[in-house]
Amino acid sequence: MQCHLDKLHEEIAEYEQLTNCDKKQKIKIKVENFNKLPDVLIKARIAAKMSQKELADILGISEERMLIV
Repeated sequence: MQCHLDKLHEEIAEYEQLTNCDKKQKIKIKVENFNKLPDVLIKARIAAKMSQKELADILGISEERMLIV
């Protein structure tokens, strides 16, 4: 149980770091393996303070399509 709480605290701290970073500041997000790429892209979007809709608009796809991808 404690390991799950520790993991949750780590994830919350990482999320807060991403949401509090300066949009113009470069950040490093490590891609551990190809399967983690979607997580890394989500983190980059959060750090850029961009909504799913904003990203979908930039990519020229619907927000619903973003959820499938």
